[in-house]
Amino acid sequence: MGEKSKTPDFSVDQNMPRLSSDQVAAVGAKLRNEAGDTLGTVENIVLDRDGRVVALVIGIDKLLGLAEDRIEIDWKQVRFERKDAVVSFVTPLNKDELRSQAKFSPPKRQPG
Repeated sequence: MGEKSKTPDFSVDQNMPRLSSDQVAAVGAKLRNEAGDTLGTVENIVLDRDGRVVALVIGIDKLLGLAEDRIEIDWKQVRFERKDAVVSFVTPLNKDELRSQAKFSPPKRQPG
């Protein structure tokens, strides 16, 4: 007899903490400098094995806006900010310092 296919369990763990809408809205938020200039956009959030945020993946425009680089900025170098309904992250880094951050390369996924 054939092996039964296993259906993935997508049930919600009732013990998981509830996220506020601000936390959910982080992807797509702008990264700004202290002067309020937009440096890039949050494209992803990097978590450690325990689920703690360790870095943000930021999309920044290359010269002339022709393409976009993705860099990884350490979570300790940003702070969350909300003004009215606008959610953003602020860093003390300027655009050149931001460009010098490590380029983001997604980890290789393990099969299975």
